Amino acid sequence: MNEREADQHEREEAAALRRALDGEASAEAAPRDALAAASLIQAVRAESSLDEKRSEAILAEILKAHPKPAPAPRPAFAMLRWLIPAGAAAGALLLLVLWPAPMRSPPPARPLPAPDHPLLLAQARAARGGDLGELAQAMRGYRERMLSDMAQKYGRAP
Repeated sequence: MNEREADQHEREEAAALRRALDGEASAEAAPRDALAAASLIQAVRAESSLDEKRSEAILAEILKAHPKPAPAPRPAFAMLRWLIPAGAAAGALLLLVLWPAPMRSPPPARPLPAPDHPLLLAQARAARGGDLGELAQAMRGYRERMLSDMAQKYGRAP
């Protein structure tokens, strides 16, 4: 289609649109988009408005054609969306409250009390086959000193 033919075609469409707007001919010959735009312009120029009855009728038609969908049933697990983060937060809080203080290194070891001279002599005699009663007597005193030191260290009485 050359420019001259395009101009002629446009003129024919414009004439059909004018006739349709004036009510002289059917609107079928006029281009649909141009007819719709022209109708809107005419309505604005005439400052026309819908009366109450017509407005309600149009609304009823629209609502009838497009009914409001029923709300979708909520699945049972929809509450999990809130319960999972709440449970995680509660767990974290519980860990912070109940978790023991950072592990401390144990206190330095205190050496055992040194055995006294009589205990060493009793051990030497017992090792050579001597009297075990003498060793038991010497060990009793040593144990009492050791348990007393431990009670001081750990805060308990023997």
